[in-house]
Amino acid sequence: MAALFGSNISFSQVQNLGFETWSNNAPDGWQAQLGLFAQGSVTQITTGAPEGSSAVQLTTVNCAFCGFLGLPSVIPGLIQQQTSFVDRPTSVSVKLKCNIGAGDEALFGVITSLYSPIDDTSFTVGIAGSIIPGGTIVNNWTTQTLPFQYQDVSNPDTITIIALSSDSLAGVSQSTQYVGSTLSLDAIVFNYPAGISEVFYMNDDVILYPNPASDFLNIKSKSGDKAKAVIYDISGRLISNEELVYGVAKIDLNNFENGLYICKVIDENNKIIFTDKFTVSK
Repeated sequence: MAALFGSNISFSQVQNLGFETWSNNAPDGWQAQLGLFAQGSVTQITTGAPEGSSAVQLTTVNCAFCGFLGLPSVIPGLIQQQTSFVDRPTSVSVKLKCNIGAGDEALFGVITSLYSPIDDTSFTVGIAGSIIPGGTIVNNWTTQTLPFQYQDVSNPDTITIIALSSDSLAGVSQSTQYVGSTLSLDAIVFNYPAGISEVFYMNDDVILYPNPASDFLNIKSKSGDKAKAVIYDISGRLISNEELVYGVAKIDLNNFENGLYICKVIDENNKIIFTDKFTVSK
């Protein structure tokens, strides 16, 4: 898609990570709609849970009615949670057991993402997870700690947690869904380095990247949408003046010539809060 220095739940909206509360045959806070049609694909474990009194078991099952819904006749156990999340954990830990049929694969994955109003789309910030290959049998509860791999310096605004007893339905692979594959989960925990509460801006209130830049220059500021980014060439000539929307600006560099430029970010009080040089190289 390992526990580091400490663990704690963030102040975000993720919930029921220990699968303690259930209603309508699904863990509260989790989406498990396929379980309504594929009976037995999502079940509560009430005996022998590694923490608390409850865990979840996902099972790949035959589904006699799913064909009428345009779904495959074999359906994996599937749960998913998507909600607000603003942190950058170093890893995620989960207690699991499994019995994955030959040729099948199970999946546990976490994706953090950020909405960009400029592009009107969300992009991935970080990923953690594991694909469990066919033939894997883990009879005792085992803690797996999976490191986050970050693709962007931003803090996210959304997290998606997903688990499937067979991953082919998610389009992850061409594996064969094996009726009877099981994946049991409990006690999901996000891990953070001790003493680090914020890693987005490090010591700066503004970040500018990439540098050198070719097509676009991204600018992100804590000062919100009342700040603006002003760019000059090396001779001091004004080249661009862009407002930051929700603290973000994406500068189109198509009309910029190769060379060195100076970027200044000015807050709502007309105070310069950031100055840096960047290079355009096409």
